[in-house]
Amino acid sequence: MVAVAGCLGVRREAWAASGHAARLSGAVDALGPRPEAERLRAVVKSVAEAGPTVAIGAWHGDWNGGNSAVLADGRVLVWDWERFEADVPAGYDALHRSVQTVIGNHGVDPTEAARALVAGADRTLAPFDSEGRDADLVAVLYLVELAARYLRDRQAEAGVRLGHVDTWLLPAVEEHLARRAR
Repeated sequence: MVAVAGCLGVRREAWAASGHAARLSGAVDALGPRPEAERLRAVVKSVAEAGPTVAIGAWHGDWNGGNSAVLADGRVLVWDWERFEADVPAGYDALHRSVQTVIGNHGVDPTEAARALVAGADRTLAPFDSEGRDADLVAVLYLVELAARYLRDRQAEAGVRLGHVDTWLLPAVEEHLARRAR
């Protein structure tokens, strides 16, 4: 995951001025007037106002147990690269794999999984960003990215439980940002 994050280089920059900030804001805006989108806009604004400086790299975009395998000799095989994207906070793959694994394989309640992801982001992201002062905000941004994807792909309407981001993802993110603001 570290190699993928750095495959096109890694740089540190103010998140609010990054290409990722513009792209993520655009993805949320493209969701239209739905209530979840309004809440996501507020989250993005809150993160931008917090002013994090983050490591920017690349990610596979859907690194999970079904898209990767560790070979007997220790090499890692990864496939299904259609969601690969550059210019994202470094470590998104580790965050994705972590939350997907605890929800899908270990049956952890999605809200608790999202809370734990944000709370443990400094450990998860340590290999990607040695400074990592705003790791919690990188995890929040990842969750916004995931919510925008699920809403754009109409996962709730397709019957996917995690597609209902207003019942698990948004409460965890909003609670964290409220605590952080105090």
